Amino acid sequence: MKSKLALGTVQFGLDYGINNAGGKVPVEDVKKIVEQAKDAGISVIDTAQTYGNSEEILGNIGVQEFDVITKITSPKEGTLKNEILFSLQRLNISSLYGVLVHNFNHWHSNPDSWNELGRIKQDGVIKKIGFSLYHPEQWHLIQEKGITPDLLQIPMNLFNQQFRPYLLQFKKAGIEVHVRSAFLQGLLLMDTESIPLQFLEIKSKIELLHQLSEKWNVSRTNICLLWLWQNSCIDHIVVGIDSIMQWRQNLNAAQWCEKNFNTLKIDASVFMCENENIINPSKWKN
Repeated sequence: MKSKLALGTVQFGLDYGINNAGGKVPVEDVKKIVEQAKDAGISVIDTAQTYGNSEEILGNIGVQEFDVITKITSPKEGTLKNEILFSLQRLNISSLYGVLVHNFNHWHSNPDSWNELGRIKQDGVIKKIGFSLYHPEQWHLIQEKGITPDLLQIPMNLFNQQFRPYLLQFKKAGIEVHVRSAFLQGLLLMDTESIPLQFLEIKSKIELLHQLSEKWNVSRTNICLLWLWQNSCIDHIVVGIDSIMQWRQNLNAAQWCEKNFNTLKIDASVFMCENENIINPSKWKN
């Protein structure tokens, strides 16, 4: 059975995440993670040209059996196909499951690039095209252009629920939905005493998550994943990995979600946060 979990690869090529103390994942560990992902029925790997040398690492390991999605940032006019061919070369595959626009502002300033992406899709090297979004306002702009993407990747977690009201709309439009930031770069999993000062506003919400974890006798990872897992409008949950140990924890959490899909209910309203400076990592202070 194919898993709802998708393998995120930003930490394979970059030192990324507020709760990441180990830096980039060693290549030997990446190989083990990819092998275990295949064994666990995970079909989707998510990467991007801006994830350091992640594409190259994946290509050297071999990801031909996966549905690979990459993201294009801001290619110059007329070079989009070359950028995609470059990704294919680095990934060592002949076609991509998906290509997402990674820099929304660049697309909004160069809307013709969407038509070019569509033409490349017709050539057969891409199955689905879409956008990696950060805020619902971007979805409104896409609609104004009369565009229905094949695939959307959106941030969503217990704190950031901004896209939640749109999920049914996406589903009815036939859009495949992938959710990232399930743990908000690890903020949801931090110990309360380790929370940076800029996040003190949501300390009480993290404490509530701790309490629920103790009540159910499961990890906060399980709880965060379960809330997303239970939403039938979400096709895949993209989870980034800092280490082999964390990967195994996520695999175990995914298996637990499958078993407890209908038995536990989470009141997400008590966790929701609307402060952009907290729920949008691009606004975080370094």
